[in-house]
Amino acid sequence: QNASGNRSFKAMVSFFGTAEAYALGPFCSGVDFIAVSQTHRSMGLLLTDAVWKHMVRSHFQQALEMVGRLSTPVEEHETVLAALPEGASRSLYLAMQGTSAECFVLQPRARLTLEIYELLEWDKHHRHIIVLREATALADVLGRRKLAESLREGTAPHVLELVSLQALGNGKFPKLPLEEVRWAESADADLVELMSKRLQQRRTWWHRQREFLIEDMTWR
Repeated sequence: QNASGNRSFKAMVSFFGTAEAYALGPFCSGVDFIAVSQTHRSMGLLLTDAVWKHMVRSHFQQALEMVGRLSTPVEEHETVLAALPEGASRSLYLAMQGTSAECFVLQPRARLTLEIYELLEWDKHHRHIIVLREATALADVLGRRKLAESLREGTAPHVLELVSLQALGNGKFPKLPLEEVRWAESADADLVELMSKRLQQRRTWWHRQREFLIEDMTWR
């Protein structure tokens, strides 16, 4: 049985080549590829810098396009990829994959207290922060310091939006998180103003819902 298993494993190793790695890239994560590379030395050798670059292309297109769009002059995302230092694609992919906005979590009870349009806003800003942080990691690897700093500054308005929604959902006024965010001196005042705006939007929303309900009852 062991002999049969060894033959099957050798057959799999002989089948798996660079072309297969390219084909599987869009459907696998970096964790998957690392696990594969640890099964056999030859498997690890197949995961070249070009394969990891293809993984970056497949999984982080929004971040690539953002860096290209904000570069001077504007670049296509393939041009951005081509500018990566040799051998940097694997570490870049893993850094981008590890990027998240985990400090912003809405508990189930908090989700129930937010209106539908507020939940949609939460998802939009949450996703944008993740893409901004992915793009920042890419700009850092490319050595584009001014762009990386600009991206960090661009994160702040979206973080304020999430903090204001957290406050509505939790009923608490949280401290401004994320030390790497470049806060403006007026950040605290901006947050107070944003909270006031959100409360006004919510009152308007409730008023409209009440009007719709009355109108519906009238028709009946």
